[in-house]
Amino acid sequence: MFGLWKGIYNTLSCMLYMTLQNTNKKESKNKNTNKTGNMLERKYMDLLVSQGYVVERAIRRIIKKGNNRFLNIGSDFFGLFDLIALKDNKILFVQVTSGNWHTKNELIEFADKIKNPNITFILAKYNKEKDAFDEFRYKYNKNNHN
Repeated sequence: MFGLWKGIYNTLSCMLYMTLQNTNKKESKNKNTNKTGNMLERKYMDLLVSQGYVVERAIRRIIKKGNNRFLNIGSDFFGLFDLIALKDNKILFVQVTSGNWHTKNELIEFADKIKNPNITFILAKYNKEKDAFDEFRYKYNKNNHN
């Protein structure tokens, strides 16, 4: 069991270092988009916490840059994930979205690059009509990549 946690610790340490090296900068003209994103991230985070997960959320800063222009400086984990959640021997990397599934291929590509079958990668898309999240879940499986 100690070996598993040591592996998880090493993987997360490496990933956090890479995240700090790749700060993601995006310009946003719509402050409401950022508010919605933050609200949905918190909502999904609360859902995970209610299921017993310990959750870390990527830090975001919004800086005003002129009239009605804002610079959204996000520090998404690896420029892709909003949340990392841990519970027992489970690890979740989560991207929360209110829009389309545009990051689905990036998520799969990243998971296949990491090659860690202990991590579940989740794309959580908010469905307004259901007031719930639709999820795409992906887990690396070496048998599918031989």
